[in-house]
Amino acid sequence: MKRHTHAFTLVELLLALTISSILILLLVNVVSGALNVWEQGRNQIDTLANSRQALGRIADEIRGAVASPAPNQIEFSENISGLQGTTAPQSAISENFFFVAPYPNAASGDLCVIAYRHNSDTHELQRAFLDSQNAWNGAPQYQASGYNFQGASNKWPDGSTQWRTVAQGVLEFEIQSYSQAVLDSASPTPAPVDWSSTATAPMTGNTPRQVTIRMKVIDDRALAKMAGLSPGNAVYDRIVNRSAREFTASVMLSAPH
Repeated sequence: MKRHTHAFTLVELLLALTISSILILLLVNVVSGALNVWEQGRNQIDTLANSRQALGRIADEIRGAVASPAPNQIEFSENISGLQGTTAPQSAISENFFFVAPYPNAASGDLCVIAYRHNSDTHELQRAFLDSQNAWNGAPQYQASGYNFQGASNKWPDGSTQWRTVAQGVLEFEIQSYSQAVLDSASPTPAPVDWSSTATAPMTGNTPRQVTIRMKVIDDRALAKMAGLSPGNAVYDRIVNRSAREFTASVMLSAPH
């Protein structure tokens, strides 16, 4: 008895290879898409976690803020031109503030200087810190005007780098300060008070009763897509609406003395 074997024809082999190639391409696209989604999700989680951590740190530091009136004036000030980044702060978008808080040091003094600013050019939230010994520096220096925040060396008297980035991808950073009088008013929605270095006399040398911090952040992948774009651009606004997240924290300070 003869056995007949049937081999694949060239057409059948080509068809099989074509189908296999299509399936492989589809699988690669699915895997690539899944990896992109996973990486984007991971970047967003990292960004949000870092932002929450930075916001919590700011809130904790503000709780210890202290101030006193002249002649030994100690300031709590916001939106100071000397603290701005490479461009002027934008109201309710790119703000900064300066305050003094307890910081024990055996050498001299028991207070430190802390400042935060938002750099709208690099989308970074930056922090400056000076410990008791260097903040005192032989004479009371607890006013924003007593420090050279924009010096060419960009360093504190102790030689350390002055501004350090604590959060990236920050699109907006806003500080709202409320006095006790404002909180006690009959208005259901108290308006924040300008706690700047040019504020009215009753606020000079006092701390606000309540401070609200607002941050709007975006992950680094979305930020890279926004490079070269500006608010109002359709692509910029679409990315912000889809990817940006906003966080707020409210801090109650001790009643002013």
